Amino acid sequence: ADNAMGVAGGRNLGDAYFGNDESGNFVDLDVLAAGPIVKDLSRSFDSYWNNERAYPVQSLITQEELESLRP
Repeated sequence: ADNAMGVAGGRNLGDAYFGNDESGNFVDLDVLAAGPIVKDLSRSFDSYWNNERAYPVQSLITQEELESLRP
């Protein structure tokens, strides 16, 4: 957001990524970057986020379907 620091890596939200899955767990790895590389990270993210092949999450599920999944 401010081009001062950037985080690159994967971050999943399933139980298996938080040590709560009885069948097996995973570990995600992120890198915190500072300095000139952050502008490159920012440009890369913007390019991906605004790519014509990217589509909004709303195209995958309706608000009603989402609400029905919440406890």
